[in-house]
Amino acid sequence: PPSPDAQGFFPARELRVKTRKGTTEPIPFPGYMLFSANHSDPSPAVHRRLKNCIVVMEWVPDPKQVRPSLEERPLSSDMEAQLSKTFDMFDHDKSGALEQGELAQVLRALGVDIEDVQGGSLMKAMDLNKNGKVELPELRAALERHTFYGIEDGRHFVVLSLPEAAAVRACLHASRRTNRPLVAGA
Repeated sequence: PPSPDAQGFFPARELRVKTRKGTTEPIPFPGYMLFSANHSDPSPAVHRRLKNCIVVMEWVPDPKQVRPSLEERPLSSDMEAQLSKTFDMFDHDKSGALEQGELAQVLRALGVDIEDVQGGSLMKAMDLNKNGKVELPELRAALERHTFYGIEDGRHFVVLSLPEAAAVRACLHASRRTNRPLVAGA
């Protein structure tokens, strides 16, 4: 995993914002989101201005290590309430389970790309008890596992300032011109 000492990146979920009223709790960014230490010192004593984030860079240190993420992210109580309300609204027959058409409507309402639902592959992935329907706990588990988003371990996204992004771009162009990797052995 990336480390502030080796790459200069630190997990965004460690970010605390110092305000006039004190320091906030860490912001619950996903585990694959990183900040550059140059952009924002991870110590809580530093004032932060998140609006100065300009560029998000995708970073894959080792393509052989990229694999589907197993990290679960529990839903907040507000998200849980919205999910339950949405589920009930689209469970037309009030069976407590969604069939394929109902599932597609719920996912559309939740803003999920549902292309795969029509083919049934998402339905099969979500139907843990294999009864041909998706119950609320199965839908919740799929959302917590990021089933719809294809999040991968080994793939990171780093928030950079504009000067950092310009430096990365210049390095990439130099690497291309010399036909040498940016990092020896890469």
